[in-house]
Amino acid sequence: MKGDVLLVDDEVELTEELKWQLAGRTYRVTTADSGKKALEILSQRPMDVMIVDIRMPGMNGIEVMEQAKNIRPDIQCIVATGYADIETAAAAMRLGAVNFLCKPRDITVNVMDAAIQEAMSKLALIRAVREKEKKLEDANAELKRLNGQLHSDNKNLSQEMGRIKLRQLLAITIDSAIQYYRLTTGKTKIDLAEESGIWAVTQDVNGLVPKTLNKYLRIDTIPKKRPNWNAVAQTVRFVLSRKTANPCPEEKEKLKVLLEELTNMMI
Repeated sequence: MKGDVLLVDDEVELTEELKWQLAGRTYRVTTADSGKKALEILSQRPMDVMIVDIRMPGMNGIEVMEQAKNIRPDIQCIVATGYADIETAAAAMRLGAVNFLCKPRDITVNVMDAAIQEAMSKLALIRAVREKEKKLEDANAELKRLNGQLHSDNKNLSQEMGRIKLRQLLAITIDSAIQYYRLTTGKTKIDLAEESGIWAVTQDVNGLVPKTLNKYLRIDTIPKKRPNWNAVAQTVRFVLSRKTANPCPEEKEKLKVLLEELTNMMI
């Protein structure tokens, strides 16, 4: 579990020696001889672990660590301190440092390697959690999208079912109106179209034909968009309003029910 390590210490010879030793453990090591230089490096590229000396001229190690966290929130910080600075190192731990090394005792490649590996393990855990959170976030977003699509599909299906139901009702209603008209008058649908003035009658090779009225007798030929339900309702009212010697009460009542159902559907 190797990674990018930033060594921050004003003792240049020490950091160069440690860089050479840690590079032998396959770490990619960068050095900085001041807090300011370290922050410049972090602003330019990410680092996995930063080992920073507590006591340095200008910006001390704790200040460097705090500002480094602002630039690279995931960076794992290890502080290096002399024996007299244990209390300061403890304060650094409370601020988010993952470990501290006592100088000069712990400034060896084996000790530092172990400390870096521990920090890398914590970083790997943080990244794994973040990756899971991202996957969960993506999954939730996809679920939301699918729910939205399902809602839209259901709405479209509901609208289409409503349109189909309307066409079915129109076909049944106009057919019932024609049957009632035929039963009560003995006349044809052509006569109905001409007398009511609601449906156009045209001449073709077979004679007079109420083409538009014929379309409303079959569900598949009724216009899918904006069918003229009002023409069908007017036709029903026309045949019901006619005085006849043979009123056919049962058929008349059936036709009234169909008209009411059609009217309620279009409200």
